Amino acid sequence: MKHKIRGLNLKTSGALIDHARDKIVEPLSQFAGRVRDVVIRFKDVDRADHGSQRWADAVVTLNSGEVIRVRQKSRCLYAATDMLADRVRRAVNRRVERLRDLHRRERGRLAW
Repeated sequence: MKHKIRGLNLKTSGALIDHARDKIVEPLSQFAGRVRDVVIRFKDVDRADHGSQRWADAVVTLNSGEVIRVRQKSRCLYAATDMLADRVRRAVNRRVERLRDLHRRERGRLAW
């Protein structure tokens, strides 16, 4: 599983990159056989205002070619990363379970 962590309109510190890797990329390793790559982007919406909203985006590509996109807004990038991590894990888990159920149903139909 490949991963990229980038910042748009802001500089990403090593601590923020490590935090994103620990909270998002590492937990997705349980789906390593199903996840092809993960791209995490941090963006400052309004660079002039220091209290502005910041976004954390995650784009997860599954081996089947499906793409899961999740965006989280917050004033603090660390808080956005924590909330994003939870949403990404749930979204990937939900999609992987649906794919497993689909394959199980297809196998059941072939057996008849």
